[in-house]
Amino acid sequence: MEKEFVNKIIGQPSDFNAFIKRDGRLIPYDNLSIVYGNTPVGYHSTDPAGKIILINDVELKWLGYTREEIVKKMTWEDLCTAESYDRFQQHYKALVEEGHLLDLFMECVTKTGQLYPVVVNAIAVYDEMGDFVMARTTVVQIIEQKRLEAELRKKNQELESLNKQLYELNQEKNRFLGIASHDLQTPLTNIRLLTDKLKLTQQNLTERQRYWIEDIQVSIEHMSHMIYSLLSVNRIEQGVNMPLLESVNLANFLSHILGRFQVIAHRKHVGLRFECDSDEVWVKADPQYLTEIVENLLSNAIKFSPAGHDVRVQVTHTESYVQLAVSDEGKGIKPDEMPLLFGKFQKLSTRPTAGESSTGLGLSIVKDHAEKIGATVSCQSEYGKGATFSVMFRSI
Repeated sequence: MEKEFVNKIIGQPSDFNAFIKRDGRLIPYDNLSIVYGNTPVGYHSTDPAGKIILINDVELKWLGYTREEIVKKMTWEDLCTAESYDRFQQHYKALVEEGHLLDLFMECVTKTGQLYPVVVNAIAVYDEMGDFVMARTTVVQIIEQKRLEAELRKKNQELESLNKQLYELNQEKNRFLGIASHDLQTPLTNIRLLTDKLKLTQQNLTERQRYWIEDIQVSIEHMSHMIYSLLSVNRIEQGVNMPLLESVNLANFLSHILGRFQVIAHRKHVGLRFECDSDEVWVKADPQYLTEIVENLLSNAIKFSPAGHDVRVQVTHTESYVQLAVSDEGKGIKPDEMPLLFGKFQKLSTRPTAGESSTGLGLSIVKDHAEKIGATVSCQSEYGKGATFSVMFRSI
């Protein structure tokens, strides 16, 4: 019946004789044999009762049956798992009424009892009266796809497990940093107090002893800065202490911070120059965040400046923006290292000029804090001629 139906559609008489070569032999040719015998997918037809009336070699090979074992003897139900056939039955009415069934996932059962996954597409065939006479079904085997999906699920589970471990390790690291940094603050505070007491009695000290006290104070400031950087990174990673913006007079604010860095700069024989064209330059910022931004930029500028050179802090402003620029006269930054500049724990080839330590955290903190208070940070550098770091605020 289907052969006659197909021949009507393609306009070929049912007694049309022709041959094709297969494996060097001539075999009878008709369009239906081409469809059923040469498609790269499984292909079968069923009658209204569900009996398989035609099936191609590809599907037979997958199933492991002979054509005689299946045709007019087995139904689609015999070749599927019960769950798959129930799923097919749920869509069967729509197939008959609407004429098609699209991309239905099913599991077939081979003669040896093995399962293989397939995707089924079917169209309904009707007679001249519009009555359903058969279904023509393509079966696409997706064993490789399912294998890859299973492998992907396994990899995703492994990644989830790894991510969980990394998260727990990161939390443990954050807890350790918080505890260690906090506990280190107490002895440093005690040492700072002792050096302050010693300075009060400096008339009884030799020149060398006073020099040692200054050296201790500089070391304390460096250590305090490193601890504060670790605490800042810890807060950043935990997403705590979000900024509270308020109006800050940048000119006055910078004067106080520069005063604290005079000892460090003087000890290294580096000059600190401050240039601001007004006593009042107001910006919106969180004072704590702004302090960390300025201290990190100043600390870096002094570290990378040779003795006898200057660090310049310059504030310029217009009606729309305020720019804070910190410039040094050190070696600057190599062009190929500029993309690494604001990364966490990044240490570039240019080293501090007096062997100072560096955590590689300062500029990542500057970038994070600047973004959180609505500012932007950038760097201009010509290697061999120093560097200028600029923080841009909106005027208020």
